[in-house]
Amino acid sequence: MKLHIPIAIFLGIAVVACCSTGCASQAPKTVKIWLRSSETKIRDTVLKYTPLGSSQKEVLSFIEAQLRHVDTAMIWPKNGALKRTNQLSSKDSSKVGRSKVERSEQIIGVKSISVEIGWYPTILPLIPVATNVYVYWAFDGNDCLIDVIVYKKVDKIWAS
Repeated sequence: MKLHIPIAIFLGIAVVACCSTGCASQAPKTVKIWLRSSETKIRDTVLKYTPLGSSQKEVLSFIEAQLRHVDTAMIWPKNGALKRTNQLSSKDSSKVGRSKVERSEQIIGVKSISVEIGWYPTILPLIPVATNVYVYWAFDGNDCLIDVIVYKKVDKIWAS
């Protein structure tokens, strides 16, 4: 009985010391993004973890160790990221009060990484579909992150 008390005290001190000095290994925090957030809000969240100027290696490490995603990250060593934008334009002056949507596409960077972070069900009028959410990281020739692009795509019919 007398031998057990010093061992228990020693183990208790060792556990407290280990936790307070950080020698206990801690898994990195998993980053789960709310998929129904706006593309801008998702981009802002991703930029907190992979700020502009990050290396391709740092971004891959974040994706593999922390970011919750549904598919394998794709590395595009010779392709930049495609940035799609939609803007309202009132160029059609023949129809008063009507705006036209102008779509444009631009390649950002010379390399990129993409990953699908998830999907959620969307109901269009009488048609159940899925909205997939993708994140693209665009890099310059020096492997420095220059942009993060979030893209939502209404994709496939899902069954209940």
